[in-house]
Amino acid sequence: MRFFSNTYVKHGLLTIAALLFIIFFLTKGLDNYTRHGQQVEIPDVKGWQVREIEEIFKQKKLHYIIADSLFIKDNIPGSVLKTVPPIGTNVKPGRTIALIINSYNDVLLSVPTVQDMSRRQAQSLLQSVGYKYVQTKIVSGPYKDLVIGLENERGDKLNPGDCIAANTHLFILVSSGTKEILSLDTTVVVDNEPEESWY
Repeated sequence: MRFFSNTYVKHGLLTIAALLFIIFFLTKGLDNYTRHGQQVEIPDVKGWQVREIEEIFKQKKLHYIIADSLFIKDNIPGSVLKTVPPIGTNVKPGRTIALIINSYNDVLLSVPTVQDMSRRQAQSLLQSVGYKYVQTKIVSGPYKDLVIGLENERGDKLNPGDCIAANTHLFILVSSGTKEILSLDTTVVVDNEPEESWY
């Protein structure tokens, strides 16, 4: 009993008790703050309009931001394309989910300079810029396989720096290597499939 009546021992025991209490309090408080063990599943909202998902996210105690947009012609403008993290992932309540939505307008791209390039170079450049539909139209001209211009599906000439939609159908005008003028009926449109290599 004398041991416990010692002032130093009393202070030591009180200090240990205080430390244990603080550790217990911090552990419990941290669990509550981080919502330890609580998870909700990101709902399947693909194809839904952003305004339609507000109530669903509120019920799940989730937040969202529109992080990016893409243009897909056949999808409804403003609809959700995907979420980050992906749909079905379990996350903690209060988490902010990034949405990628379908843009209301197609992306406009600047037409690069393709004149005096080879067909392959011009096609690669246009596709790397982001144009999705690129074909070749063979027209009369003295130098074989040399690009002499660019036009859209309506036959309008396109100039470097013009801003047009990424889903525009482009036609690379390629010289046939002959000076003979081809009639409209004999102009050849070629699908740009990768050529087979014999090496």
